[in-house]
Amino acid sequence: MESYFNLKKIFKNLRENEVEYMLDVPVLISLLIAGVEKTYNKTELEQAKYFAQVRETHDREELEEYYHAVAENFDKRLDFYMDKLDENKEKREASLYKELSRLNHILPVLDPKFQVELYASLKTYARHIAEASGGILGYFAITPEELKLIDLPMIEKPQLDED
Repeated sequence: MESYFNLKKIFKNLRENEVEYMLDVPVLISLLIAGVEKTYNKTELEQAKYFAQVRETHDREELEEYYHAVAENFDKRLDFYMDKLDENKEKREASLYKELSRLNHILPVLDPKFQVELYASLKTYARHIAEASGGILGYFAITPEELKLIDLPMIEKPQLDED
């Protein structure tokens, strides 16, 4: 099945480092959510990898090619950022917040429908990671710290103009 959004077309106006960044966004979200405690939650990181792979075939059909590209190097990029980021929770969170806010400069260059689909998918992805561990019988799985972040407040919601 062919993806609705052809990544080469979608990313044609981006520089190489911006394309790489776009493929790193789910990794950055994974680290943000899994790192709200002092150390990374291993269960959430394992689930983040799983969710990236599952989204490749089971998420919005429109984003199939995007998540396939994300899944290809997920582990390598996760390790890269884990080595690069500060161990201090506050500094790490601030770095990830700043890094994710870069998306606000790149999204407007992309297809408007892709922007909307990706934004919705990333928010769902963040929620799934937060729900991956903890809780009692599935309740209270999201910590108050995660709750502040799962809506990805650093990323502006794209608007689809209805003309």
